[in-house]
Amino acid sequence: AKEIVNSYLGNDKSNPFLISYFEEEINKRKSLPQEYSKGSTDDYILTKEYISEFLKTKLSKNDIHLKSVDYKFLNDLDYFLITKRSSTHLGTIGRNTVNKHHSRLRTIFLKALKEGILSQSPYSNFELRNTKT
Repeated sequence: AKEIVNSYLGNDKSNPFLISYFEEEINKRKSLPQEYSKGSTDDYILTKEYISEFLKTKLSKNDIHLKSVDYKFLNDLDYFLITKRSSTHLGTIGRNTVNKHHSRLRTIFLKALKEGILSQSPYSNFELRNTKT
C-alpha cells in the first residue's frame, strides 16, 4: 500500500515524474554556477516549460512518469515544438532549435539511464533531423 501511495504522490524514486526529475537537474545546475553557465541553465528551464505546456495542452496532464515516455510521446512533442509559435521572433521554432530541446531532454533520460531508473532511453529509436543553415 505504501508503494502505491508513494507512486501516486510522486515519491517513488524508482519511477519519478518527468517534470520533477527535470527540476532536480535544473536545481543542481543552479547550485553549481561554476560548473554550469546561467545561459545553459536558462535553456533547460525553457525546455522544461515547453514540455510542461505540451503535457497540459496535448495530454491534459501536469506530469508523466519517466517510464511512460515512449517513441509516440517524443514524436508528438516534436510536432508540438515544430508547430509552436516562437515568443522571441516571428514564425515558428526552427528545426535546429527543436533539436536542442530534444538534446536537453535526451540528457535527462541519459541521466535516468545511468542512475538505473530506466533500462532503455526512449530516444534509442528516435532520430533527429538537422536543417543546414
